[in-house]
Amino acid sequence: MKKNKVFKYLTIALFIIIVFIFTLINISKYRFGYFIKGPIMQYTHNKSDIITLNDGNILVFGTNDYRISKNTKIAKLVRQIPFEIYNPDENKFINYKFPIDFAYLPKGLLLNDNKLLLTFVYDYKKTNVNFPYSSMAIVNLETKKFENIIQKKINKQYKPNLENTSFTLLNNGEILIIDFENQISEIYNYKNNSSKVLSIKVNKQYGSKVIAHDKNKALIFDNSGNVQEFDASTLKLKVLGKYSGRENGILKRINSNEILLLGGNEYPFSFTVPSDNGQEIEIYNTKTNTSKVICKLQKKRNYDYRNKISSFALAPINNRYYLISGGQAGSPTWSFHLKSTEILDLKNNKTIKGPNMKSAHFNHKMIPLKNGDILIFDNQYDFHFSQSTEIFRVRKEVKNE
Repeated sequence: MKKNKVFKYLTIALFIIIVFIFTLINISKYRFGYFIKGPIMQYTHNKSDIITLNDGNILVFGTNDYRISKNTKIAKLVRQIPFEIYNPDENKFINYKFPIDFAYLPKGLLLNDNKLLLTFVYDYKKTNVNFPYSSMAIVNLETKKFENIIQKKINKQYKPNLENTSFTLLNNGEILIIDFENQISEIYNYKNNSSKVLSIKVNKQYGSKVIAHDKNKALIFDNSGNVQEFDASTLKLKVLGKYSGRENGILKRINSNEILLLGGNEYPFSFTVPSDNGQEIEIYNTKTNTSKVICKLQKKRNYDYRNKISSFALAPINNRYYLISGGQAGSPTWSFHLKSTEILDLKNNKTIKGPNMKSAHFNHKMIPLKNGDILIFDNQYDFHFSQSTEIFRVRKEVKNE
């Protein structure tokens, strides 16, 4: 009888300990915030750029895609997805009536004076176009009018390359354009509408990433592991340092001296891709020109070889914490999509398990909102036709850290 009583108390005590540990784990998961369902988008988007406007609203790029028929040489509309704006104050998406005078793809930059630069544009009404989408356009966001159409000089000779051309707004207002496929580049000044093809020869490195640096410089992270610096004042290129080397990695500037790198592809495609491919998180220091791996992702989040992007997304919660969400896992022949998230802690150089999202997301976008929360939406409709969104509600005490 006494033994049975002891066993009973031990069982109860063990149960309480298990419940306590389970509760503790779940409480820590929700320490930073939680996910709620967001508003439904007006349209389904595919590989669209998104930017934060000066008023804090989020602009999702649309497309007005015309293709020239080989037989008739006449451009035909193949896809038209309007722009839309997310208003955080009203928590809804609004149709943004953007002009369709020209054909354009959903790629661009916000310029310093509330104007938009569309980076792949052409006049579909003309029948003698050698290279469609070889121009750029400046659009006034207030009047919603095309103010200027600019022929890219690098595309007078070479066909526009959507996947391997980067457009970087330098801190002096100039735009550095690099076509890594054809190893040619130019710099464009939108204020005086002038451009110049550069004499530098960039390496043919697919999936290289470029980020603005200092007043008039840019750093180029190529997939061989070199970090190069382009100086707009001298128009010269030089190697500064080394890093792990990633194709289509994710780059985020942490501060004036540090750049966060993760994801991407460190190996050529095979059916036995190493399990650590793109899983290491590193920081490149621009003061010392050195790179250091600080930790790894907790959950394996694969590189999407088909679309040549990291399948997960990253967004800052505050200066210390970053939210990493979703992606796909499994093998190249059989994969599944993830609801899980993790929090990157830059102070302690580690990742912490985060709360699950409401739905699985991969090849998606995340962007911080002016109230400190984070908007999540799908941006790839090869597999999903989803217009649903989620919002990560960041706890007030975390926002103020």
